[in-house]
Amino acid sequence: MKLEFNDEARDDLVDIHRFIGQQGSARKRRFADEFRKCLNQIKEMPEAWPKVAGPIRVRAMRRFGFGIYYRIRPSAIVVGAIFHLSRSMKIVRKRFQ
Repeated sequence: MKLEFNDEARDDLVDIHRFIGQQGSARKRRFADEFRKCLNQIKEMPEAWPKVAGPIRVRAMRRFGFGIYYRIRPSAIVVGAIFHLSRSMKIVRKRFQ
């Protein structure tokens, strides 16, 4: 299934990449590797991760504390947010309205 990112999720990723990059190139590389691994898992098994609000699911990146929040559509998996797992679900829900 095709994976799509909305503009806000792309912005989240840029911000996270900038933040992680300040912690060193090795950590930045580990984050990128784990992020790609998680995306591949979402594409292969989109229903494997829990629903957290209606149809919104999250694939946790526990090593870094971030979550990839997505919704399964008939034609694609849409990533709507990439947030730290401690952030309020209100913000996540707004992204998917």
